[in-house]
Amino acid sequence: IQKAAYAAMVGPQEWVVKKTQLLQKKRDKMVAGLNSIPGIKCDIPSGAFYAFPDITGTGLTSQEFTNRLMENACVAVVAGTAFGSQGEGYVRVTYAVSDSDIVEGIKRIKETDQPIVGAHSPICPYNPNHNNLPGFTIPLGSNFSFRICIIFTPPGR
Repeated sequence: IQKAAYAAMVGPQEWVVKKTQLLQKKRDKMVAGLNSIPGIKCDIPSGAFYAFPDITGTGLTSQEFTNRLMENACVAVVAGTAFGSQGEGYVRVTYAVSDSDIVEGIKRIKETDQPIVGAHSPICPYNPNHNNLPGFTIPLGSNFSFRICIIFTPPGR
């Protein structure tokens, strides 16, 4: 293992450079998309492949925001409170996905039939079985719960 680690550090770095450039482009696309949504502010992350946007402008808690995105847009994010109480007001999103998934995710958030700020609807417009959206909530202590939904997305969507 030590020889492999050494070889990775001193060997050719072209792949690392290309992957870093690719993730920076995806990061910039995700951050710009998130910042184009009213109520969301996202700083440029300096590491990893996650963004941690501030959603306090929506008036929702991190868990409410997370649930609403899943139910209204079929977009999965992680409530900031999953990382501790200081994460309230934030969600975690990944940009280690295809460019088309980033564009589609931002589009779904913007184009849902229910705005992020406003009335709640348990219907996902992207789910062909939206009248029977199965799911359950697992309580994990007094301040956090995790919602699991099974989403059926049509092929090519």
